[in-house]
Amino acid sequence: MVQILSFQKTVWRLGEKPSSSINKALAMYPKPMRSVLFHRGVVDYKSSINFFNPTINGIHHPLLLHSMDKAVNTIIKALKNRSKICIHGDFDVDGVCGTAIILDYIKKIGGNVFYHIPHRVEEGYGISKNSLEKVIRNKTQLLITVDCGIRDIDLIDYAQKKGLTVIVTDHHLVKKDKDGKYILPNAEAIIHPQNPNGSYPYPYLSGAGTIWKLVCALELFFQGKPFTEVAVSYLDLVALATVCDIMPLTEENRVLVKLGLERVSAKERIGIKALIEQAGLASKSLNSYHLGYILGPRLNAAGRLSSADEALELLIAGEEAMAHAIASSLNSLNKHRQKLTEIALEEAEKQLTEKYPLIFVSGRNWNEGIIGLVAGKLMEKYHKPAIVVKEGEKIAKGSARSIKHFNIVDALHTFSEYILQFGGHEMAAGFTTTTDRLKPLKQSLLQFSAKTISEEHLIRELFIDDEISANEIDFNLTTLLNRVEPTGYMNPTPLFKIGPLRVIKVYAIGQESRHIKIFLLDPSTNKTLEGVWFDPPADAFAIREGDKIIIAGSIGEEEWNNHRKIQIKIKDIKIES
Repeated sequence: MVQILSFQKTVWRLGEKPSSSINKALAMYPKPMRSVLFHRGVVDYKSSINFFNPTINGIHHPLLLHSMDKAVNTIIKALKNRSKICIHGDFDVDGVCGTAIILDYIKKIGGNVFYHIPHRVEEGYGISKNSLEKVIRNKTQLLITVDCGIRDIDLIDYAQKKGLTVIVTDHHLVKKDKDGKYILPNAEAIIHPQNPNGSYPYPYLSGAGTIWKLVCALELFFQGKPFTEVAVSYLDLVALATVCDIMPLTEENRVLVKLGLERVSAKERIGIKALIEQAGLASKSLNSYHLGYILGPRLNAAGRLSSADEALELLIAGEEAMAHAIASSLNSLNKHRQKLTEIALEEAEKQLTEKYPLIFVSGRNWNEGIIGLVAGKLMEKYHKPAIVVKEGEKIAKGSARSIKHFNIVDALHTFSEYILQFGGHEMAAGFTTTTDRLKPLKQSLLQFSAKTISEEHLIRELFIDDEISANEIDFNLTTLLNRVEPTGYMNPTPLFKIGPLRVIKVYAIGQESRHIKIFLLDPSTNKTLEGVWFDPPADAFAIREGDKIIIAGSIGEEEWNNHRKIQIKIKDIKIES
């Protein structure tokens, strides 16, 4: 019996094959592409055209959001009365981009508006008593939240009692009582894609995407149509927020990000242009990877280590000199953030134990702004839910990242008696507790994880779109695969199983020889392939010429000296022996 081992110790799950009727309906595409489309819900020619060519027609009307009309009327009234409007955002990319969108727009239409983004350490996530007091002292009359507020029932009540009219725009999970009944804040209007009183057709908008719908609704009032050039000009910020907040890149979000990427690439916004140049991307063709892993972290660095005001000022900058100065500062902050993350990760790994299927680590010297990054890196490396806590003298703040089978917000809700405040999504959450409650919270969550997370849940899965031969790989296929962009959460880069192949040449490449370049021969077709494996596990460097292997990887193009070639980006390898 042939023994097959995976270097990444993953289970390769081959996707379901399209039925004969779907294959017939998509017959104009090569077989690998038919599988890719089928796995993304595309089952006929018409839907494939919509998938490959997202247009503004794929965006839902803003008035489909519950109480949008009330929000518009409230803002119109405030504009007529010259009421002072405060935009209360949040310090992550989603919150900053959303704040920039509505702040800039209300200024354009003549509003008396200012913003408040909470300081991560001094005020914490979202609305707080501290931030409300600052808003009230500023003689605010209308408060519009961005990417926050849906769970702040008592704080919204407090704001109303102090004479503020409140519009909540948010996309985080709606609060429930112990019986599972939804609890909504007592606001003038609640704009939320999952508002239980509404029936919006797409539930996964980002915070910036949600506030952008309010801009579209206001444009409908002023201009008679929602998706004007003014409204569409903000899609660069919507795209950045959607990707960085790890929202599903499906349906409406796919359209928003696709159109937004065109705006980012056009470099129409002075601040985005400066950020792109500072990141060394000026000559690159930009995609969702650049938003999520290069531009986004630079914006996030401000809210993590300093004040997110700096990131916001970049996005609304009107002068190139100022934009370049801020972008340079953010670049330096990001480098410092990377160093702090490395140190904290190394210290966190020393606390790890194999006893439980959940990681819970804490430290007194870690910067609060990087604990979410550390949690994400631990989760990715060990494929376990990870909770990382910054311990203070009296208050402890935690950040959590989870795996597919463990809803981290539900877990926190289960032990909410130990928590002062929490919020987030199924896969990512944050919380605040008192330091003396940290130990019982940790023990409760660890024991809960032991009961609810099985060994099977901890096995990494690699979803494979199709099993193909080397002969099926050509430039026609790579051209079609490029059009699957923007890729990300729930629209992953297509992966294929290719092989068995014979290794004809293999060597280490890159800084510190961390990566592998490999040349392969398909014995059945005599066709050669080139692959590259970035940061493979250490034992992968034992692959030798003559080895017979099977590859899981994505197929793309590289260009060097005007020479275009096909290259496989390897995700995992199984070696036959």
